[in-house]
Amino acid sequence: MKQLTRLLVFGGILLILFACQAGCTERDGPAKAQHVRTNVEVWQAVSSTMIDEVTLPGVVEPVRTVTVSGEVAGKIMRILVEEGDEVAQGRKLLVVDKEELALMVEQAQARVTELEALLRQTKSGARPEELAQLRAAVDSARSARDLAAGQAKRRKKLFEDGVVSKEMNDTAQTALIAAEKRLEQASESLKLAQKGAREETVQINEARLGAARTAVQLAKKSLEKTEVYSPMAGLVDKKFVEEGELLVPGKKLFRIVTADRVKVVVWAPERVMTKVRTGDSVRLHFDAVPEPVTAPISRIAFAADEATHTFKTEILLENPVEKTASGSGDRKYRVGYIASVSLRVAEVPEAVKVPIEALILQGARFLVYTVKKGPIQTGAGVTDTAAGFTALANDVELGLKNRNSVQVLSGIKPGDLVIVKGMRFVRDGEAVEVVKTHEGSWPW
Repeated sequence: MKQLTRLLVFGGILLILFACQAGCTERDGPAKAQHVRTNVEVWQAVSSTMIDEVTLPGVVEPVRTVTVSGEVAGKIMRILVEEGDEVAQGRKLLVVDKEELALMVEQAQARVTELEALLRQTKSGARPEELAQLRAAVDSARSARDLAAGQAKRRKKLFEDGVVSKEMNDTAQTALIAAEKRLEQASESLKLAQKGAREETVQINEARLGAARTAVQLAKKSLEKTEVYSPMAGLVDKKFVEEGELLVPGKKLFRIVTADRVKVVVWAPERVMTKVRTGDSVRLHFDAVPEPVTAPISRIAFAADEATHTFKTEILLENPVEKTASGSGDRKYRVGYIASVSLRVAEVPEAVKVPIEALILQGARFLVYTVKKGPIQTGAGVTDTAAGFTALANDVELGLKNRNSVQVLSGIKPGDLVIVKGMRFVRDGEAVEVVKTHEGSWPW
């Protein structure tokens, strides 16, 4: 019984202690709440030009690429450049064995000399000694004709008198005809020799000489092509051959790219192409280059790529030589660098904008907290007359966005103090402590 009494007394004491603690907490709670204020930082909303940009990846490419190929057959004797070397236009790159081609030039020149002599002979006609022989042949043929004519006349008379047979008469007449033919041929040969070669023969020999001279020029051209030169100033990007290899016409030797200027190639979708033009400025950011670059668009393709339906857009950049830490020179951009290219697609003057960090998504709406200086309503409905700020939740309608800011179409006006730090720990109408007010452009 005594033990039960002690338990009842102990339980009563505990109930009294709990009741006292609850009462104290209830009395002290509101008093403490009115003194707890969330620390916030604010920034004054501004009205200025708002720019909408689209950022796309781009790749650095050479402005011009030339593949140098072999034009003659032969063994590669010397290669005078290596990959990475910068070359001037006209610099010698490679030498091919020229011995065989040099012999071909000599052979072609000898043929020209031969045909020149033949043409001179054709045009000048027979020599005096040859003309004398032809005249003598004409005289001999004439004498033989006269002899045959006299004999044929006598045989005919004898045949008519019945002294000789018909066969003997026919033989004499045939001999006369043959003698007259030989005289005609000898006379014609003399005339041709005295007149010179026929025009057709001269033309044929002239054509042969012209072809031979052309062959000499072609052989010399081939000989010249045993030394390969750079067609433009640039950088040797790729070497395809080695010394000692057998070169055949058409084989790739070097790939040379422009080095003093490069282009950044961007493939832009149709929705962007309707808002940019050649000459518009774009901003480029490179991981390998510390500072961003601004440059104009130099070219926009008229037709879209058939596979991606995007438009090839090019931005030209000067590519100067810059000193490296070791003191040597190197080009600022290399082919293959990746760039983030920001293209301006819209511009709104007098736009009210706030930092993106100030936005709070609450369900399907966006809120921006601002602060207002003045009396503060505590949670218990008591007015705190001490100087302070009240947090106000503002429903906002958004417009353009860029990397750091967003346009506010409604809900915020220029000059409003927007909470940019600490806004996630406040509620609408609560007291806040402004510990810092930022000024100027965002971000700081």
